[in-house]
Amino acid sequence: MAFFIQLRSSNHVRLDGDTPDPRTGWGMPSYRDLGLSAPERQAVVALLQRLGGRRPGVDDRVHLTLTDSSLAEVHLRGLYGAGPCVNGHLAAEAVSMPLLHVAVELARAGRLILTPDGFPRPLVIDEPLRQSLSTRYPQVQSGYSAAMIWNLLRPRDLDPPAGEGESTE
Repeated sequence: MAFFIQLRSSNHVRLDGDTPDPRTGWGMPSYRDLGLSAPERQAVVALLQRLGGRRPGVDDRVHLTLTDSSLAEVHLRGLYGAGPCVNGHLAAEAVSMPLLHVAVELARAGRLILTPDGFPRPLVIDEPLRQSLSTRYPQVQSGYSAAMIWNLLRPRDLDPPAGEGESTE
């Protein structure tokens, strides 16, 4: 797989005390990731089933066939286990609108933070979540739809795929 979108749970708590920044030595807030809540985990599992996800083995990887017939893999470590499900990835051969639609649906279902390859800032799909994460991730940016994320990722000389440019999904 050549294109990855990192997925991270947005649920965290701030810990008492600060951790020294390795570059400056200044105190930085410390956080502990909680992972997906039970309803978020159930919503993500239900979404993957609805999208026709197939589990090829006993780990947490799920294979999807996208609407353009390309293949994608979702791997959220701990999704099907008893432990926390904190992070993972969505991978495919190349970035495409169907892949971004799946990423947005996953982000909505699990309140996930998206970090696509080649994009310097984490993305969230709603403004209240962006505001709640702005202290931990000061550069977090909102991308409310697959079309908006496409416009952030694509080279400026490419047009969006036909019929996909104005979607607000």
